[in-house]
Amino acid sequence: MPSEQEQFAIVRQCIDIGQKKDSAHLKNLVWKLLDIYEHRNVEYGFERPSLNLFCTILSQARVLADLSAFDESNKVLDRLKYYRKENARHLRQDH
Repeated sequence: MPSEQEQFAIVRQCIDIGQKKDSAHLKNLVWKLLDIYEHRNVEYGFERPSLNLFCTILSQARVLADLSAFDESNKVLDRLKYYRKENARHLRQDH
């Protein structure tokens, strides 16, 4: 799992690549963030992390859509929706 500093670096790359309108490179970086998000250790009842990957990935999906990469943007949103459902299921099991 990349450190938080490495995760911030990927986010910074996403922003820079999005401004350059390089949807192919942005797609690869967003999928890296999705992989990190999928494999993170979710702990509830702790201080909020300084990097909110869900919101970060959501905003990058918007950039992909703005770059007319609609299929890729929709795939990213579908994956986030799946993770949200999985997280909710785990929360219900814990209580």
